[in-house]
Amino acid sequence: MTGEELLKRIGNPYEEPILTVRKHPSWPNLGNPLHVALLLIDFDTELNMNGILGFLENSTRAYLDQTVDAFRIVGAGQTATTLNQIRDAMQRHSVSYLQLRSDFQGTSEFQITSFSQLHPGREDFADAVSELADSLYLYDKSGESPFLLLEAYLEKHSDEMLVQLSTVA
Repeated sequence: MTGEELLKRIGNPYEEPILTVRKHPSWPNLGNPLHVALLLIDFDTELNMNGILGFLENSTRAYLDQTVDAFRIVGAGQTATTLNQIRDAMQRHSVSYLQLRSDFQGTSEFQITSFSQLHPGREDFADAVSELADSLYLYDKSGESPFLLLEAYLEKHSDEMLVQLSTVA
C-alpha cells in the first residue's frame, strides 16, 4: 500500500476511531508509525489554521519534543531544526507552554483574540518565533516536503500501519 493510501486510510484524525489513539497511555510512541503520522498531521493542521504561534498555544504544543523527533524520523531535518530553534527561543524569552495556556483563562470557547491580546508583553518573543517560522516548509521555498517524506516513511512501514489501523477501527 502506498504512503498516500495509508494517509487516506487514517481518515479524519480528529474523529473516532483515530481520536482514541491520542487517549491511549502510550501516546505518543515514536516507534509507532501511526503516532508519527498523527504528530505531523497535528502540527501541519495547527500551522495552517493558526500559524506557529497558534501551535505553541495549542494543546498539540505539549508534544513539541516528540513532534521534532517525528520530523527527524521521516527525514525532514530542516523542519526539525527550525522547531528546535523555536523551542530555544521559548527558553531565551522565558516562555513556557503552561504560561501560554494559562493566558486563556477567562476567555470563552469561541472568543476571537490575537496573540498580543492574550499574551501582553511577549511581542519580542512573537517576533522572534515568527522570523524563525519563515523557514518552515509552509512558507519556505527550500523544497522540503515533510508529507512526501511521511508518505515514504509510511510506505516502508505499511504492514505495521495496516495492523495499527485495523486495531483502532
